[in-house]
Amino acid sequence: NQGIRMAPFSIVSIADRDQNLMVENRPQPKEAIRADTAFVMTNLMRGVVQRGTAEAAASLDWPLAGKTGTMDEYTDAWFIGFTPKLATGVWVGFDQPRTILPNGFAADLAVPVWAKFMKAATQGDKPDWISPPDGVVTASVCRLTGKLATDQCRDADVLNKYGEVVGRSTVYTEYFARGTEPTTYCDGHQPRVDLFRVADDLGGQTQPAPHASVPAAAPTAP
Repeated sequence: NQGIRMAPFSIVSIADRDQNLMVENRPQPKEAIRADTAFVMTNLMRGVVQRGTAEAAASLDWPLAGKTGTMDEYTDAWFIGFTPKLATGVWVGFDQPRTILPNGFAADLAVPVWAKFMKAATQGDKPDWISPPDGVVTASVCRLTGKLATDQCRDADVLNKYGEVVGRSTVYTEYFARGTEPTTYCDGHQPRVDLFRVADDLGGQTQPAPHASVPAAAPTAP
């Protein structure tokens, strides 16, 4: 809400039988945080759905954001998620705290419940997202180093979930409050060299050493 907190109220108005207003509540806006900070934090929580612990909710194909939460010993599983128009929280647990399931993460317990409800609750809504306010800029960033991306980041050697070395882009677009964006360029990738060709050019028979690789960093939720 652009950093503006609206105090909630359940009763809009009360009138007597002659339509004389006895009680009337109006929205009371109050700035909670700066608009640029609010947008950047919202975008970080959108990443939780796009590529983080709430990725299962991305199946809705809808602009969403949120945050999962799993308590110690797997006694509580939460997901609080929202669209620009609707915020919903789901909690899974027992009246008296005890382990729900071994390895009962919120991603597996709370997020599917949330997604099923939101699929029905958002029918008819427009798939709009929040527009960046003044003071927000974008930058192409390397996911591995957090620095400005280079051409080498677009085809970097990373390890997939099977432990295999694959070429993959580590570049993504991130939002920043102006003045906080990175200013240095990524230096975390070794340039690819055809070592067979180099050895042949030098007249040697040396077998090429295996190419060094950096594991792909899992995106972190705010």
